[in-house]
Amino acid sequence: MSDRSQNIDVGGASETQSGRSESSAGRPVKVRIEDPSAQANHDCPPYFLADWENILAIHYAVDPQLLQKEIPFALDLFNKQAYVSIFAFQMTRARPYGTGPIGAAIFKPFASQPSLNVRTYVRHKGERGIFFMTEWMPNPIGAVVTRTMFGLPYRVGTVELGAVKPDGAFAAEIVDMLTQKSLRYRGLRELNPAYKTPAPESLEAFVMERYVTVTGEPSFARTLRVNHAPWQICRADVEIEEASLLQLTPHWHNRSEYIGACWSPAVRDISLDRPRIA
Repeated sequence: MSDRSQNIDVGGASETQSGRSESSAGRPVKVRIEDPSAQANHDCPPYFLADWENILAIHYAVDPQLLQKEIPFALDLFNKQAYVSIFAFQMTRARPYGTGPIGAAIFKPFASQPSLNVRTYVRHKGERGIFFMTEWMPNPIGAVVTRTMFGLPYRVGTVELGAVKPDGAFAAEIVDMLTQKSLRYRGLRELNPAYKTPAPESLEAFVMERYVTVTGEPSFARTLRVNHAPWQICRADVEIEEASLLQLTPHWHNRSEYIGACWSPAVRDISLDRPRIA
């Protein structure tokens, strides 16, 4: 399957991108992130710290009526459309906050590793959040620790994220350990990119500037708040060569429309608070 698009105008809001956010229940919520860093400031004590490097985000539009059947929380919509994103990145310097050299030494075996997640966008008790469908990392211990600490749906698999070549080309392959289903793609990042923060009220801001993760079910939900500097992104073009891995997520990919991709060089000193019952 080949996925190509130029619909996302990174760094600016076109006429088709600027719009309203609303829940799948039909309640409109104006998307307005004048200062994304303020959106991230939840005044909560850090629990865990990490860096993300070489981040690729691939975005799809999905019929909200079809996707809502698979997601336990009300979908957050942009111009009456639901979205699913695939994020691939290299996690580095993962460590518990405030534990110093001892904590860094304990977490060293899985402090640096590649990761891939498939997410959609939801609303819970008035907050705009991320709902992770499925995630992958290569370290089994890291997957268990992450599931235990944060309640995130990690699976174990090989995650091979190739380095970006001088011409901006990149390629990756992710294979699930249990099923051997895979995701394989190649792409091209802008040459000499001018990184920009997503424009307020744009589709880029809707899918990128999110600082709350929601897990569980509405009757017993947990929220995980994330704090980091606003995203700096540029355009990328991606071709999906094999997508059987996505069969391990809720059914959405076969009825989705690829709308574009973006690239970010790094997000440093990401802090996560303790999951809380919401």
